[in-house]
Amino acid sequence: MLRLAKAPPLYILVLATATGPVAMQIWVPAIPGLINVFDVTYAAAQFTLTFFLVGMSVAQLAYGPLSDRFGRRPVMIAGLGLYVAGSVLAALAPSLTLLIFARVLQALGGVAGMVLSRAIIRDVHGRDRSATMIAYVTMAMVAAPMVSPYLGGWLDTNVGWRAIFVATSVFGAVVLVLATLRLPESNTERQALPGLGGFFAGYPALLRSLPFNAYAWQHAASTGIWFSFLGGAPFLISGVLGLPSQVWGEWFIISAFAFMTGNFLAGRLSERLGIDRMLLTGTLISYCGVGALFTGALMGLLSPASLFLPISLISIGQGLSMPNALAGVVSVNPRVAGTASGLSGFLQLGTGAIATQIVGRLLGETALPLAIIMLCFATVSLTFCLIAVRIGPRTRGYELASATAAARKEDPAA
Repeated sequence: MLRLAKAPPLYILVLATATGPVAMQIWVPAIPGLINVFDVTYAAAQFTLTFFLVGMSVAQLAYGPLSDRFGRRPVMIAGLGLYVAGSVLAALAPSLTLLIFARVLQALGGVAGMVLSRAIIRDVHGRDRSATMIAYVTMAMVAAPMVSPYLGGWLDTNVGWRAIFVATSVFGAVVLVLATLRLPESNTERQALPGLGGFFAGYPALLRSLPFNAYAWQHAASTGIWFSFLGGAPFLISGVLGLPSQVWGEWFIISAFAFMTGNFLAGRLSERLGIDRMLLTGTLISYCGVGALFTGALMGLLSPASLFLPISLISIGQGLSMPNALAGVVSVNPRVAGTASGLSGFLQLGTGAIATQIVGRLLGETALPLAIIMLCFATVSLTFCLIAVRIGPRTRGYELASATAAARKEDPAA
């Protein structure tokens, strides 16, 4: 019978979700220093970030099915253990090659919290309540990148780059202990996955599901808007306007707070208004923000304000829409919520990677190419949003049908 399990402490899910973003962002300020430490080029040092992202992307595909089969708790604990092991190995790494390998281990372990926290929330809460809880947990993925670069830069300058991995080791160990002591099992309906083919069997079924594709691709395309901005705005600010890089950091905090504001509002309103209404509201707000940036670009405006004021509006909209899109993703079939969460995360990072490559190839001396690319992703996001809103009731119908079928199984006379 499909039944809701006991809810775990929310702070554990928040901390577990933050492990991956913390490890990714805290390391960035120290990358240039590796040129002298290991006598390598900057491109080689950059592999410590590139392979981290690759590891996060691929691992999301595995954690979902593993947790659907073996349970959320043991897979989460294993992932956190791998995260700690990778952090310790990175702190002791005598060469760049071993450091890159350690970073991959960090990524493989750190992404567990991002994938499984969403699945756990769906295990213990209904469809609309899931959006509220996911919104609060998602705030950790914004707060962590806001603070981590400052901490990483301070540690690198005052203590040394190895201290960064000592810090992530301690952080990971604390989260691991808390999860071991306080995280209950939430997956009450284990799904058998026979053989290697069975391990990935859930993905084709999800990719054939129109509701899953609608929510997942709305989320992925919305992410494409943000990654397009990340790939192009720094060049426009530093390369075209000639402003110092700290200007980017100062304005970035504004947009990060805007996203957190959207998350907070989603947490307060999603259960009351429903995920589809919130998804549409957030997507429309983001589209207006992209439209404002596009209009400014057409007028030839280029300044930090002309870039970051629209992206702040976009961020508010994404803060509203993304938790609700994720709630829709994991509600299409709650029995494989982990698989759905992992596949959605893979599509999200893959779309983001593609967006940065497109921007890198087309960016010029004005903001117009960037604005056009962002407008394309925004249009795709809005299109899938409208599809999701139209067919969203099917996911609620699935839950009702599942509950009815389970009741009849236990009591044939029902």
